Formats: sequence, structure tokens, C-alpha cells
Amino acid sequence: MRIRRIAATATLALLLAGCANRSDPTFPTTISTQTSAPSWVLPGWTQVGDLAWKWTDADQGDCKSYQDGCFGITVMSKDGCPGGIYIEVAVLEGGVVVDRANEITAGLDPRQQARAVLSPPGGTQAGAKAKLTDLSCL
Repeated sequence: MRIRRIAATATLALLLAGCANRSDPTFPTTISTQTSAPSWVLPGWTQVGDLAWKWTDADQGDCKSYQDGCFGITVMSKDGCPGGIYIEVAVLEGGVVVDRANEITAGLDPRQQARAVLSPPGGTQAGAKAKLTDLSCL
């Protein structure tokens, strides 16, 4: 019986000692066990809210059928866009906006990618650039 009493006293002393350490400012009062979820955005992509995009390399053949020039873009949605993704770019020549082009993809499942070709109605001059101005889930 005496051994049980000593063991109980020792256990209580250890518990109280642990409580005393909590007042020590260097003692961690909370321990974070949460880990951040890996990003759904792929390397080389730009995130815009729940959407992501990247320019498509013209060598992939998207723009070869457009004589007046075009811009390729690949888009994706984190949670899907049943109505598709609306894409709009401003066409710049020498830093001046000279036109715009837009496209709507087919409906997308979560993290499904879609490639779009944006060809301005007036065509483009050599060296024209595109600036993404709108990317919206429909």
C-alpha cells in the first residue's frame, strides 16, 4: 500500500511540474500538427484565384493554322468549371493595345486542362504580344 501511495505522489508531482512549465514563456503552449496541403498549381503556371493558366508554346502546333497570328494558352480550374472558362487577352503592338481576343473552353472537371487559341479578329503584326485581361469560371 505504501508503494502505491509513493507512486501516486510521484505521478502527481510530475503532472504538477508539467503544469508549472506552461507559465515559462519558452515552453510551447501549442503544437501545430497541421501541414499545408500541396498546391494544386503546377510548376510554371500562374494562379488566379481557383484558376491557373500558362502560355502555350507555339511549337505545339496550336497557332500554325492561323495565318494572321494567334496566342495559345492552357487553363485549368481547381474545382472544375462546368460552363467552361472565359479567357480574354489584350493584343499589344509596341506596348499599345490594338485589339483583343477571347475564347470560352468546354466545361472542365476539377484540375482538367484545356488549351485555347486566341486569334484577334484583325490579325497581329510580327512581334505582337498578348496580356491576359480576364480569366473567369463560367
